Amino acid sequence: MLRRSVIPILCALGPTLGACSDEPSETTMRAAALGFLNRAWEQQAATASLIGGARRIMPMPTVTSFHKLDCEVSQVAPGHVCTFEVSLDGKPPGRDKARFYKDVDGLVYMAVVGR
Repeated sequence: MLRRSVIPILCALGPTLGACSDEPSETTMRAAALGFLNRAWEQQAATASLIGGARRIMPMPTVTSFHKLDCEVSQVAPGHVCTFEVSLDGKPPGRDKARFYKDVDGLVYMAVVGR
């Protein structure tokens, strides 16, 4: 009986405690961003290879820092639109915004949002 009354309270406090929320954690967002960066780099490398050969392929950048700033439920598609700061190759961090969503495979992915 006590268990049934505690769950709604935890869900009501979800934004504060993170309970009953599917908002991505910083770790999940970082993994999704790394996957996005890797897929984009692979596409760019394949295109560069076709145009100018393997010597024109730039090395994939390294994410040296990643920090979640805030998230809100997306109004146009499933998931959350989150703001984050990311630093590549030790350069000063830049701020960006993207949508993070869970796909049918259960993994969280990152998608670019309209500017």
